[in-house]
Amino acid sequence: MPNNITIYSLFGGSEIDFSQAKFQSPNVNIKIYSLFSGNEFFLPEQINVNTSTVSIFSGVENHTASHHSQHSPILHVEGVILFSGLNFKIKTPFKEQFFNLAKSIRALFVDSSDSKYKNS
Repeated sequence: MPNNITIYSLFGGSEIDFSQAKFQSPNVNIKIYSLFSGNEFFLPEQINVNTSTVSIFSGVENHTASHHSQHSPILHVEGVILFSGLNFKIKTPFKEQFFNLAKSIRALFVDSSDSKYKNS
């Protein structure tokens, strides 16, 4: 993954998926210029995000954890966002989503069987 990325988004939207990216550097700089657009970044779990944008009639949402270890990569986002949205979300790999679903289904059956035996 490059150290510096520039994004221009005009009257549209962008979905940028970094969930499988290999970060070569501890710091990645993204400059974004967005006008009347929606921009979504999908990130792996162990990454820090710092934003420093000029936002006019815009919103920046960061759904990642506040701080990870000091060795986690840092995504620095700078730019100008006018009448736009900028969202950072964690993207869980499909395999992990499948295992979490299986665990929750299994928990339903285990909990129901346990409660059946407790009532007897």
